[in-house]
Amino acid sequence: MSSYWDEHETSSSEHGIEDMLDFVRRLNTGQLPAHWHFDAFGDFSLPVDIIRMLFNNEDRPKSTASWFLEHVLEYDDFPVNDTDDCAICLEKLIEKDCIKLRVIKEDGESFGCGHIFHKSCCENWLKQANVCPLCRAKLPEDDREEELKQMEERYIRLQQEQQEREKRAANFSSTMFG
Repeated sequence: MSSYWDEHETSSSEHGIEDMLDFVRRLNTGQLPAHWHFDAFGDFSLPVDIIRMLFNNEDRPKSTASWFLEHVLEYDDFPVNDTDDCAICLEKLIEKDCIKLRVIKEDGESFGCGHIFHKSCCENWLKQANVCPLCRAKLPEDDREEELKQMEERYIRLQQEQQEREKRAANFSSTMFG
């Protein structure tokens, strides 16, 4: 039986856009290897508010909060009925490791709906969406404001470095030719 992800694969153009945005995000947050020297080849002429708008798009699907994902992936000590099936792959839950989409914090605050899925089936889903795949209950999402702020600061530094390179290049050519 093929997996859910094989049957519902998105088009390659959608992946291309997501891959490009991820690459630019990694470039702007300094997460790419320094030996690649991409900073020297980038065009950082866009205003910072445009960059923020690109990465703070409310229409983009949001992934589940990392703290929630870590907890549900680690906690797997709960009973599973022999007759229950995974709602994603439709195989018996008892055959694989399972997760329960429910987290109760120390202060008693509860998150998630409590539906149970195979870890392997649901992990991909939770990295791409912040809702339960069965009932569409909203799950916690990470606050991206800090990441956006770091991206803006890095982008501003890259703009300044680009301006300094352009000044040095202009100064070098003027001293060389006249």
